[in-house]
Amino acid sequence: NKIQAASNDLANCCIKTKKNTIQLMMDTHRTAFESYREALVMQIVTYRVQLRDSKMNIAYLQEQLDKLKIDLEKAVQGALNVIMEQKRAEVTRYQRALKQQKGIIKTSQNRVEKLENTLAKSDKELNQ
Repeated sequence: NKIQAASNDLANCCIKTKKNTIQLMMDTHRTAFESYREALVMQIVTYRVQLRDSKMNIAYLQEQLDKLKIDLEKAVQGALNVIMEQKRAEVTRYQRALKQQKGIIKTSQNRVEKLENTLAKSDKELNQ
């Protein structure tokens, strides 16, 4: 009878230990996912700021490009070849910068979509 009682005590102790171990593992898993989620959110915020800044840059670059095109037309009308070539070079630089900013936006939007998908998966994992 004492052996049975000791055996029951040992079994109960093992069950409690296993439950505690599982709970610790779950807590550790959750903490890791929460940290991961926080990092994803910070990356999304960073890319959204970059998107906003790039859009503002595009507006400025487009305005400058429009002004340069007008200046270029004036230079052509006045047959000022030196000024015309300078303005063409400026137009080309602004066009390249505009294209670069649009590329940054596309890349950032793709990254945000991927990160949001990953975030959704992480949230799903946390909610299980």
